[in-house]
Parts: sequence; structure tokens; C-alpha cells
Amino acid sequence: MIYILTAVIGVLGLLSCLRAAVAVTILSGPGATKYPATWALFLAILTFPLVCLVTIWLAWAGFPWPMPIYIFALPIGNLVMGWLALLWISTFQDGMFTGPRHRKDGD
Repeated sequence: MIYILTAVIGVLGLLSCLRAAVAVTILSGPGATKYPATWALFLAILTFPLVCLVTIWLAWAGFPWPMPIYIFALPIGNLVMGWLALLWISTFQDGMFTGPRHRKDGD
């Protein structure tokens, strides 16, 4: 079981390296750094490969048997934080990293 989970987390970590490399583009828009949800999404994407690596390292660190299975739940925290940040951005920031558009009456 631990071999399968190691392979899955390893592949997810490797696939997310490219996204982590371009995550800085989330903050490139004017005013994007003012919104906490944009920062949360940026940090969730940026740290996901590192969390996967730490998860694999901790799982093989020699803990007693049931513990490594629970350690593999660490990347779920990043996924949940990223999903909640995307939900916040799409709901309260009109789906834009730079914040909600200012609308005139009647638009």
C-alpha cells in the first residue's frame, strides 16, 4: 500500500512542478497582491510539490506502521486550500485575481 501511495504522490508532485514554476503569474496583475484569496491560491500551488516531497520523506522515515498512511493525507490540505481560494475568487472577486470589477449602475 505504501508503495502505491508513494508512486501516486510522487507523480502528482512531479506534474505540479510546472504549475508551481508559473504560479507567480497569478500575482502579476495590477492589484492582485491586495487580495488574500489570491495569495492563498498562489501559496497552495507553489508549495504543493514541496509538500509531496516532504510527505514521501516522512512516510519512509521509519514511523510505526499505521502512521505512514495518515501522513499521505498532507497534500490534501494544499488541495483544499487551493479549492477554497478558487471558490472565494470566483464568488467574491468576479473570477479575477485582481479583484472585483467596479461596475456602474445598470451594468
